[in-house]
Amino acid sequence: MPALPNDPPLDEVNIISSWIESWLLGMHCVLYGFCMYILWPRRKATTPRVLMCITTLMVTLAVAHASLSLRGLLEGFIWQFGGPDASAYYANFAAMPYKLKNVIYVLNSFMADGLLLWRVWVVWSRSWKVTAAPALMFVGSMIAEVFTTISLWQLQPNESLFSPTVSKWFTSLWALSLATNVTCTALIVAKIARSSHSTRTYTSIIAIIVESGALYTISVALLMTFFLLNANAGQIANDVTTQLSVIGPTLIIVVVGRRMAVQRTVPAPISTSGTSSVPMSPISPRMRPISRLPGSRGVVVAVTQSVEISGDEKDDEKHSDFSVV
Repeated sequence: MPALPNDPPLDEVNIISSWIESWLLGMHCVLYGFCMYILWPRRKATTPRVLMCITTLMVTLAVAHASLSLRGLLEGFIWQFGGPDASAYYANFAAMPYKLKNVIYVLNSFMADGLLLWRVWVVWSRSWKVTAAPALMFVGSMIAEVFTTISLWQLQPNESLFSPTVSKWFTSLWALSLATNVTCTALIVAKIARSSHSTRTYTSIIAIIVESGALYTISVALLMTFFLLNANAGQIANDVTTQLSVIGPTLIIVVVGRRMAVQRTVPAPISTSGTSSVPMSPISPRMRPISRLPGSRGVVVAVTQSVEISGDEKDDEKHSDFSVV
């Protein structure tokens, strides 16, 4: 029996969760297209290739998860595999679509945590001293993921998902995943803020990392809370968390890639008053007059191309691995 007084029935919960998951998946597919647009020109480098493979695998699993949700709706409401009442079908947690959905959730959680840990390792110049603590958390969550998958696969038709055999591993998995996400996000933000001459230079990157990490953390916390309360509403949080675990990393790649593209655009200053003026560099012998203004006496319009690499841009070159953040 549900612990919450107004907990919706399982059939209603699955309709709501499938609807929310569908538009989250649509958002993710758009972000994935932008992500490939940014990474494809750099595919010869190792880091973009790794990111392309991981994001492609994660979006494939996200699509498979949504497809299994659709399969569950068809079986429960149209094909009536569980009998005349769809709630009877959804109460069978040992049904194959439900098992596969939970296995996909575990796999996506594993890859999301692994990608986050890898970002910490790269951003901190591959320092094992810094990544040791989150790496231990990741290993712990990986062990919990293995046993969670085994316990899910061994569920019997009359066994509840909230049984102690499954719940203890799910709780361990969520607790370790939360700890890994919070620790890794804090380490990445600290490194970016520390490496830039002005924290404002990386404000957009820091904001998107914190916001995406916060969304995922809140969804996992809600999922764990509903699960501990034996609430059916946890199914909604489960489907949402599966998609958010993929949207967050993809969104970060898109935002950072767009920022790097804007930074590479350096306009050429143009002077139209006086003889000539070059605000960013001394007068260069490359300056050449190109025209005279009508009615003017010796007033020359000159175009100079001045490229100055500031400290922040040098820092970007030095820390080019920020493209993985």
